[in-house]
Amino acid sequence: MPMSLLAALARAPLPCTFDDLDDIEKIRVLLAHGHVEAIIPAWTFDSIQQPATVYAVTAYGVKALGHALPPPSNAL
Repeated sequence: MPMSLLAALARAPLPCTFDDLDDIEKIRVLLAHGHVEAIIPAWTFDSIQQPATVYAVTAYGVKALGHALPPPSNAL
């Protein structure tokens, strides 16, 4: 699961577009698991990949992110 990208999206101003193929595949995984709301244009062999756009991190994505991150440290 691309949790580092999900964490970055949770902090980023949305919508956010991605044109890197690795990022698009990570977004595809996050979308399939219900962690983000995004548009990923269909890919074909004879066309240039269009960017993916993430519109929101879902409540389920925030919940999953909370479980993936260590609890905040209270040591000051």
